[in-house]
Amino acid sequence: MHKLLTRRLSTAVDKTYDICIVGAGPVGLSLAAKIGNSHYTNGNKICLIESSDVLKSLEENDTFSNRVVSVTPKSRLFLEEIGCWNNIPEEKVYPYNKIQVFDSNFKGSINFNSRYDEETEVSKASTAPKECTPSSSYDPVAYIIENNVIRSSLIKTLKNLNNEIEIFNNTKVNEIILDKGSFNDEWPIIKLDSGKVIQARLLIGADGQNSPVRMAANIESIGWDYDQSGIVGTLKVSGCSTVAFQRFLPTGPIALLPLKDKYMSLVWTLPKNISNLLFNLKKLNLKNDKMIFKEILNTALKNPKEDLLYFFSELEKLNDGKINFQNISEADKLKIELELNAIDFKFEREWGIKRLDSEQGGISVHDTIPVVEDIVKNSVAGFPLRLRNCRTYIGNRIALIGDAAHSIHPLAGQGLNLGLADSEALGRVLIKAIKNGDDFGLDYILEEYNSERYIKNLLMISSCDILEKVFVKVPSQFRIFEDLISFGLNSLNKMDVLKETLKKYAS
Repeated sequence: MHKLLTRRLSTAVDKTYDICIVGAGPVGLSLAAKIGNSHYTNGNKICLIESSDVLKSLEENDTFSNRVVSVTPKSRLFLEEIGCWNNIPEEKVYPYNKIQVFDSNFKGSINFNSRYDEETEVSKASTAPKECTPSSSYDPVAYIIENNVIRSSLIKTLKNLNNEIEIFNNTKVNEIILDKGSFNDEWPIIKLDSGKVIQARLLIGADGQNSPVRMAANIESIGWDYDQSGIVGTLKVSGCSTVAFQRFLPTGPIALLPLKDKYMSLVWTLPKNISNLLFNLKKLNLKNDKMIFKEILNTALKNPKEDLLYFFSELEKLNDGKINFQNISEADKLKIELELNAIDFKFEREWGIKRLDSEQGGISVHDTIPVVEDIVKNSVAGFPLRLRNCRTYIGNRIALIGDAAHSIHPLAGQGLNLGLADSEALGRVLIKAIKNGDDFGLDYILEEYNSERYIKNLLMISSCDILEKVFVKVPSQFRIFEDLISFGLNSLNKMDVLKETLKKYAS
């Protein structure tokens, strides 16, 4: 405590704020907009600290970012409330009216439809709709929006607020000095890489999975890393669709999310060794690497699971543990290219489709899933998957939101929605405290936010983890469960009331 006191006395503060938010992603920006949009907060000094260039204008082009999010109707209402939704260009919002989920054998499936879809029975059509733009007379299941579009729209929202919010752009946090004593109540001090030193009544961490705010507050984050990686990308497909597709495979779920025209966004979970191998092959710039990735992708979407496992086993044979992909020799590169050329990926995939059609008596369930025709250049990227949840979302004049507080498996697309719900709840609690004249940095005020969001986040995080184990891990080890899962999906698909309950829970 003596060292901390000495450091405080020797630290000259340049400016003091009421609220300091570290991290200007969509979650941090939405919280700033929520707080700044209230007339009760007029006169409160609020700042945002962001290490990247958050003020950089969004480039207008015809390509899509590979970082997209699925925004639920509830999240849309929040974005409308804070004045952001109207700043999102209409042509950048891609609603979808249905989710089709398949098991690994195409024997079980479940559909989640919009209300319009259910009433008009559009979902019974066996082919993708001709029109890529859905009717405005229904409530979409969700909306696909590029992450940078939401961020840019939130920046526009902040600029239009009466309560000016100061942004420390392209600025990193060098050090955070916190009072961790039981009886002292010093405000957090934040040292910036620009040399400025600021102080805040309340410090909020919206700074991602490796949150410096969380680490400075010594808030424990519990969980584990999955032995999986996520692959994202932008695909050109056959036909237009306003339907999202997901298939659970022994290697992990794969999903297609509709964009505009014939484009869809890919979210694919794979074991780390397989994803690493695919990216290593991509780095070799082989002549047919794009074709190979496309055929494997179509196999994962439309073929019997055995075909995909066969391709992966063949790819694994290329890496016998002796090849250093980071510094590969021309001889090893030629060897890999020759072995890949010996595999007729297209023939094997087409033969697998014929077998599947024969087994299903000519009923081509997979035909509802579009065929991948092309992969947008430089759109494929990977990221590690992890599950995390902090023991608490608050500390001494500290609050955590979004990925700084929790991380979730992407199979349900709920990551950003949980973060936006955090922002809405914390913003509401802070505005109420300011309205009542309370010190909103105190634990008993922040506990209202913590108790509201902790259980809800934990339930969603646990649900996604259980789904991953039930649909991926268990069937891959015990084949008898495959038939049980197929039966369960088909049974659930007939229970409209239960399906509607699940849809509301996820949104």
